[in-house]
Amino acid sequence: MAQIVVHEKGISIKLTLAEKIWSLKADFELPVTSIRGAEVVQGKINKLFKNFSWAMRVGTAIPGLYYAGRFYRNGGVDFLVVSAGKPAVAINLSGIPFKRVVLTVPNAEKVAEEINSALAAC
Repeated sequence: MAQIVVHEKGISIKLTLAEKIWSLKADFELPVTSIRGAEVVQGKINKLFKNFSWAMRVGTAIPGLYYAGRFYRNGGVDFLVVSAGKPAVAINLSGIPFKRVVLTVPNAEKVAEEINSALAAC
């Protein structure tokens, strides 16, 4: 699973080798000026796609099971690496190529709380 590291300049996203291959994306940084907050996305992946017209741009999609890559929706592009039935953290952004980064992580609630606390401290 992806690793999210919060630091004073923003967030570092470290993907596993498999996630890099499936999403066609390397590790990347999110600057603090672009981060608007984080929330936990529980349950089914299909909730992520509700009320949006999605289209995959680059990556892999196994509908209902696994999504990795850049996905277009009305209003922008999201980066996803999510697995069905596992909690994920959604990082809301502005001012960079992605509107949202959604990653399956083992401790999604703790990560979202850490991101929101770091933003409040700024």
